[in-house]
Amino acid sequence: MSDGIDIRPISEDEVDDFLRRVEAGFLTVSSDEELEREKLAFERDHALAALDGVTIVGTTSAYSLEVTLPGGAPVAMAGVTAVGVAPTHRRRGILRSLMETQINGLVDRGLPLAGLLSSEAPIYGRFGYGVAEEHRYTTIDAPRFALGVKMAELADEIRIEAVPITRTDDELIDVVGPFWERHRLTQVGELGRSDDAWRAKLSTLPKDRFEYLAGRGDDVVGVAMVNAKVDWIGAVPDGSLRATVAADDDVARAALVAFVSRVDLVRSVSLATPVDDPLRWAVVDRRAIRTDRVDDHLWLRVLDLPAAIEARRWATNGSVILGVDDPLLSANSGTWKLVVEDGWAQLDRSQAEPEITMSISAVAPLLTGAASPHTLTASAAIRGAPDALERLAGMARVDRAPFCQTGF
Repeated sequence: MSDGIDIRPISEDEVDDFLRRVEAGFLTVSSDEELEREKLAFERDHALAALDGVTIVGTTSAYSLEVTLPGGAPVAMAGVTAVGVAPTHRRRGILRSLMETQINGLVDRGLPLAGLLSSEAPIYGRFGYGVAEEHRYTTIDAPRFALGVKMAELADEIRIEAVPITRTDDELIDVVGPFWERHRLTQVGELGRSDDAWRAKLSTLPKDRFEYLAGRGDDVVGVAMVNAKVDWIGAVPDGSLRATVAADDDVARAALVAFVSRVDLVRSVSLATPVDDPLRWAVVDRRAIRTDRVDDHLWLRVLDLPAAIEARRWATNGSVILGVDDPLLSANSGTWKLVVEDGWAQLDRSQAEPEITMSISAVAPLLTGAASPHTLTASAAIRGAPDALERLAGMARVDRAPFCQTGF
């Protein structure tokens, strides 16, 4: 780009400077040991830097990930991360140059999707990213929490075991890794994790955390990771837990949440849940579960429109003519005929008049089921004839909301 700023991949000798620039952008400073742990999952061939002379003033990178779409299809996704520009170089077009260079590079690699977790919501829509999954952030009033009779009977079949606090990270990965690989293929929106990604993630978590496993027979069917903060009001305990809970099914998940809610000294449990979380329908006192907020989490950017559309499973057969606008990737723009037969789609160019029009960012929630065509129409994100919208809504229907608990 102009203005003396060079956008290019980094060399091996520049990795430390790159990671330090990333940290500075997020107002953190790591020790040398922590920096070495960051390198475990770092993929230098995905890293791009903006340089002013020899000084790195902007960064972006990505991880090689897979995201699960409806139907259990794992699809290759570049997990975009480390995006930032030094405060001394803002408002000079550096971010746009980094993002556009990255997007074009990912297309050249043949990737159908890019995804990210946005630190600030207004930034990425202009580059074609759209919200593909949301979190409902929940706080449980632990003393009031109790499963209803029917769910409690089912949850009694689940065995809860504590992971020994002496375990190493590798020992934990040996147990949790196989469960997660199975779980993420059943959860739309979830991501795969390599052993190195697990090690890097575990290295950033509080050391005073506890892990619990849910078992059914000989199988691990769920895991809860919690860290505690114990306070007191006079002589009365007022502790809180922050929990991450994943399970193969709603019964195992309910059993884990009920278990951590009964931990001694704890009055509240905070956790992220899917927006359609059924747990509040399965308890005695639904007011014991408070929604603090609902926020975007995973954003997706479609890089190859036909590949992305054809990767997911669709609910019903049908066809519709779509008009898609993608200012950055002309290969995605234009008119397309979407035909679904036996749950699988084919997307081909069409000369017909579009029945529904949308920007490329609106494709993301349609891919995962984060929002229906009717919701997107009500928000003016897409436009179309009522009969065409009804057809697309039937084709895109999902039974459960997407949910992603993987940070990157």
